[in-house]
Amino acid sequence: MVQARRKIQREAILHVARELFSQKGFDNTSLWDLAGPVKISDAQVLRLFGMKKRNILYEVLGSIWDDINAQVHQVIADSSKNAREKLYWVFHHVLNSLAQDHSLSLAFLSPVDSFLLTDEVIIAYHREFALLIDSIIQEGQQQNILRGDLNVHAIRQSIVGCIRINSRFGFLPRAEYDLEDALLAFEAILNGIAVA
Repeated sequence: MVQARRKIQREAILHVARELFSQKGFDNTSLWDLAGPVKISDAQVLRLFGMKKRNILYEVLGSIWDDINAQVHQVIADSSKNAREKLYWVFHHVLNSLAQDHSLSLAFLSPVDSFLLTDEVIIAYHREFALLIDSIIQEGQQQNILRGDLNVHAIRQSIVGCIRINSRFGFLPRAEYDLEDALLAFEAILNGIAVA
């Protein structure tokens, strides 16, 4: 009974945290902000998450990253798609995921909170994503679909930069955001790195 209640409380806190971190940022969300809607004390919140508020953020980001990561791995393994199609699909999927979750956009792609700039967990997500993109680029260069004279790191920076720009535009107040425009911009990048 106690474990079931704790599990329900943890899930409720994670739900509240996802919303509040998205709206207010990690630094501006207090333990009481997280505890109040769940009707528990801020001390109980800490006990549920190993005495660290950061652990809550890690679980929120971890669940989002796990979904994106699983989808990207599926695409990488899909032998029916060439590297260009895989990059396009990853871009499209990531932007769709970001459109549904502001916290990932704010915390994963463009950290704004003080500790996130150097946090090892966030850096690990970035590295893992970079390795996934690099593997697709290298596959494209081996298939002679993507230009071999271009540096893999430079291509990845262009792709990730396009994701960052388009995800940020989607969440600026009153900004015009159109997935089709984002995909057209990405197509221009793909055309620039494709073998002629």
